[in-house]
Amino acid sequence: MITLIKGRIMMKNNCGYTLIELILVLSILGIILTLANPINLNFYHDTSLKNLAEEVRSAKQMAQQLSIDESRSYRFEIVDNTYRIRENFSLSEVVFQNRIPRGIEIESKNRNYVVYSRSGTTNYLQLTFRNQRGKRVQVETLIATGRVQINYLD
Repeated sequence: MITLIKGRIMMKNNCGYTLIELILVLSILGIILTLANPINLNFYHDTSLKNLAEEVRSAKQMAQQLSIDESRSYRFEIVDNTYRIRENFSLSEVVFQNRIPRGIEIESKNRNYVVYSRSGTTNYLQLTFRNQRGKRVQVETLIATGRVQINYLD
């Protein structure tokens, strides 16, 4: 658009945004992201705890299935923030292994293993995991059947 001011021809530029408008929008976005960050961290910690419980359940079911299929005793155990499956004799090869995510601790002070017999039966094991926010989940292996239950405590 062309305008005439005091005998001069001036062109008006209405395309784009001013620097102040850009700075204002960026500062508002920064404030929103700052407020949303703790919500995302809480969601992450809770989700990682639930995922760990499901992964432990799957690993225990895998150990039970291996013991039935191969007619050998298998052992699910937790050693140094790692859960794993191996045959139930010393120096046996590890069949499956996975790490416990950072920020999750094991509260269980008793033994951290369960043995599945050749028929898939087992003894009782209760594992309790806690995340940084204090939320806890309990993974129980029931006697004889080997059924795995997950209980969310907090």
